[in-house]
Amino acid sequence: MTELPITSSSESKDRSRISAWRDPASHARIWPVMMIGLIVDLWTKHWALATLESTPDRPGRAIEIIDGYFRFALVKNPGAVFGFAAGAREILITVSILALLFMIFLFVKSHPDHWLCHISLGMLLGGALGNIHDRVFQNGLVTDFIEVDLGFWPADPWPNFNIADSLLCVGVVLLMWHLFRLERKSRPEHSEGGAAR
Repeated sequence: MTELPITSSSESKDRSRISAWRDPASHARIWPVMMIGLIVDLWTKHWALATLESTPDRPGRAIEIIDGYFRFALVKNPGAVFGFAAGAREILITVSILALLFMIFLFVKSHPDHWLCHISLGMLLGGALGNIHDRVFQNGLVTDFIEVDLGFWPADPWPNFNIADSLLCVGVVLLMWHLFRLERKSRPEHSEGGAAR
């Protein structure tokens, strides 16, 4: 009879301490999330340019989704969020590339059980690559087309954005939540409470 291998608790702990870079499951989380986010962002931008942009044959238009609150309206943003650093194409590309390298560094330093970190980094990588694509191939102009107007500040209206921006925002929130959980687990009182149970 063949005996099944038994994984000791020490082996499990050792695995949790290795770099996520050496763990196939970690790669299976971060890269598909990045690719799906990037593909959706680029496809929706292509749709917005083909549908909403003015051409010699037709004027530009907006598509109302929820009248007065939510619509698709094309804006070409020469800067970052809120139009910050407008026209500074090379600086924005450089900063974005440095951010990409930092995200990969965070992935390497993470562990296989940090699944929330890997999902958030995948979203951040996809969002950053989506906007870098526009800055490189669209003459520094990022395609924004989602407009939300809730009738009160700061969404009165909120500056137009795209799927990449959404990925970046959600990715930052998830990464902060992951870091909060790590910090909470590392508190001495948390460890003592776990031992008492």
